[in-house]
Amino acid sequence: MKILILIIAHDDGYYIDMQKLWRIYMNRFDNIKSFFIKYNNNIDSDILVQNDTIYVKGNDSYIPGCLDKTIKSLEYTLNEDFGFDFDYLIRTNLSSVWDFTKLNHFLESNSELVVGGVLGTAHNNIKFISGTGILLHKEVCKNIIQHKNLLDYNIIDDVALGIFLTQLLNNYKPLNRFEAYHYNNNINSVNKELLRPFIYSRCQCHNSTQTLQLMEHIINIIYS
Repeated sequence: MKILILIIAHDDGYYIDMQKLWRIYMNRFDNIKSFFIKYNNNIDSDILVQNDTIYVKGNDSYIPGCLDKTIKSLEYTLNEDFGFDFDYLIRTNLSSVWDFTKLNHFLESNSELVVGGVLGTAHNNIKFISGTGILLHKEVCKNIIQHKNLLDYNIIDDVALGIFLTQLLNNYKPLNRFEAYHYNNNINSVNKELLRPFIYSRCQCHNSTQTLQLMEHIINIIYS
């Protein structure tokens, strides 16, 4: 089973340090390929892959940027020329840390899975999978690209995808996420036993230094 990871990213400030932490483990597994997805208005083509980064031509933004980067990168990776024929896609963010061993076990045990993640509800009662970890079967990815004109680029990406995936969300599979940011003032209390049930950890704190420290601490627990 092959898994493609697309990580929303950009090169401002401490986000560069987050990328350094991701690089510790992001391509340790032969069946998992991870790529940062970023805007770059200086490339000659609409999209460019260099090493572990997919560059999309354009200027960075939150809305519609996160959705636009995701859809254009996804469309490119579905092309045979991309060279990695994945079974599942995970779209995530820089401040999350994944346990890829547990992710592999989860998908091996749920081979019929179509969509998965942590389900939330927007203010207008729209169900959506949190953008920290959107898990989609490749066939769902193809469906999204075939109907990309139906997506609403005026709202945040995970809610826009939630609207599109409404019918599928009735049968989604939850991912166990550790809300690591609750431990921002007591990072050392996070240990292997505490992390045991969780496939990934959400580390984004109000303080960027704490976010980086928490990410590094969890990566060391999982991969050292």
